[in-house]
Amino acid sequence: MKQFEMKRIDLLIALLLLFFPVSEYINWKPLGYLDELLGVFCLFYLLCALMRGKLNRNEGCILILMFGIVLLGVLSNVFSGLVTNLFVIGVDVLEFLKAVVVFLGFHVFYRKYDVKDLGYHLKGIAKTIIIAAFICAVISQFGDIGMTMRHADGNIYPEYGIQPFGFVSRNGIQTYYLLSGCLLFIVAGEKKRIVKRIYVVLYFITTFLTAATLVWCGNLFLITFFIYYKYRKQLKIEMLIGIAAIAIVIAFPAIQEYIFNTRAPRSVLLYYGFLTANTYFPFGSGFATYGGEMAARYYSPLYWAYGFDDRYGLSHTGYGGILNDNYVAMIVAQMGYVGLILFGVVYFRLFKLFDYKKLDRKIKPIIMSVFGVIVCSLMISANSKTLMGVWIHAIMGMCTATCIEEDKTTVYEAGEKDKCKSKYILSDAV
Repeated sequence: MKQFEMKRIDLLIALLLLFFPVSEYINWKPLGYLDELLGVFCLFYLLCALMRGKLNRNEGCILILMFGIVLLGVLSNVFSGLVTNLFVIGVDVLEFLKAVVVFLGFHVFYRKYDVKDLGYHLKGIAKTIIIAAFICAVISQFGDIGMTMRHADGNIYPEYGIQPFGFVSRNGIQTYYLLSGCLLFIVAGEKKRIVKRIYVVLYFITTFLTAATLVWCGNLFLITFFIYYKYRKQLKIEMLIGIAAIAIVIAFPAIQEYIFNTRAPRSVLLYYGFLTANTYFPFGSGFATYGGEMAARYYSPLYWAYGFDDRYGLSHTGYGGILNDNYVAMIVAQMGYVGLILFGVVYFRLFKLFDYKKLDRKIKPIIMSVFGVIVCSLMISANSKTLMGVWIHAIMGMCTATCIEEDKTTVYEAGEKDKCKSKYILSDAV
């Protein structure tokens, strides 16, 4: 396949995905389930690919590990007996699977293309979004235009003199995901170095004006990785430790508030999550029982038992998303310690895939910085399960797919191999 040439249907899917974030703000209820629908389609696509032997060793291992965690969660439902409604359990299973499944689905579907193909076709829309966000971020510093983040009480509280910018979502981390995805396409598809640098500067200014600690950590990661990958192909353990230490220092106020403050809702969720794992050891409490969307919507029996109804932000009448805002607490409570370990293995294998030495060095720093933010957020939020969390997983899947050369652990049709322009073996990354 010629460079930059894409099938119309593949390009249409990519274009629709780039407009995906807009659906959240269209007042039509079915659009609110787009991320779940995308998860279902990707799940069936991956199952077909698995049965046809189209997944390489790493892809297959990640998918099987996720299914293993699901099995563990369902067994936990059987033994705990807390929630028995199959529909509620099924929806919660999909909520758990969708981010990783969407990543894998787009990773497999777009692997016949080089990342430059995607960037070439999508960079125009991506540039428009970054310019619009930058202009709005600057204007928001001088007056509220409806894009400044507000606290639960409805007031705006400047951070270090910065009016916290949240773009159309009025959320700093979702704005970060949107702009990072756009930057990926620009860096991959734009040939002129000066143009790339201009958009990188616009990106840094705009994300800095979100005044969100996690976003600032992401910017730190990105600067570090830009410098590091210029001279090295893969991360070393001492580099990871150093980056983690600096991130902890930057995020310490947030860590102190969310984790060490025993009265903070997320800290309470984390504490009782591990308490639940101990209570139902060696399994967990099962799907739809703790820390997830279904557990919050139907107010889990565990919440009544733990007295959450009397706690700020955790009551059944005052649900505002906090009950569904701690991913690690959800995993360890519902699937137990074994499930938490298996989930850690899944993310380790994703890390190895992103850090693969032959992945395009232009996009690798962006991919790794976003992945770092996702991992950091697992302790204090569940933003990876949101619409934009699923969206950035899809974008990362597309941009890391590139082309894969056939080896003994990967089955490809000869015609697909010939289409690939840049080839490498992802299974070696494991």
